[in-house]
Amino acid sequence: MVVCGKCGAENTPEARFCKDCGMLIDETQAASQTGVPLPPKDFSQNMAEAGKSFGDAGRLLESLLIAIFVVGMFIGYAILWFSLVSPANWDKPEPKN
Repeated sequence: MVVCGKCGAENTPEARFCKDCGMLIDETQAASQTGVPLPPKDFSQNMAEAGKSFGDAGRLLESLLIAIFVVGMFIGYAILWFSLVSPANWDKPEPKN
């Protein structure tokens, strides 16, 4: 694997351009072989790469967590409603003023 000197992405040895930033691999090989340290990645790059590594499983997990949250909120509101409006009082007439 050839590491890009500009963005730090790993590329195949036969690639001519970096798959992430498009820089020529010939330029990046020289930078990585001379011991020039790779630039540090910022937080947004790390998060974007983490999202790529999870792929479909990450989207499925995100959807599942949202569904669990929505169902939990529905159950919570139902419990709150039944605790405030007691079914025992449903048959009693309202008091007259």
